[in-house]
Amino acid sequence: EDHELLETARRMLCDKQHKSISVKNTSLVVGCEEHAPYDAIIIEGGVFHVPQTLLEQMMIHNGQ
Repeated sequence: EDHELLETARRMLCDKQHKSISVKNTSLVVGCEEHAPYDAIIIEGGVFHVPQTLLEQMMIHNGQ
């Protein structure tokens, strides 16, 4: 777990102008269902396959 990266992301993204952004440190397989659906999910690092659970937590816009 990279706590420094997590705190940097929180400082940069979670300010008064961006009230609807939250930064979570969760399992890639589980995601964060409590606040779904999401407009976007950013994954730190590279993955070969996006887990189905994350896709299910995304808000669908025009079928994309």
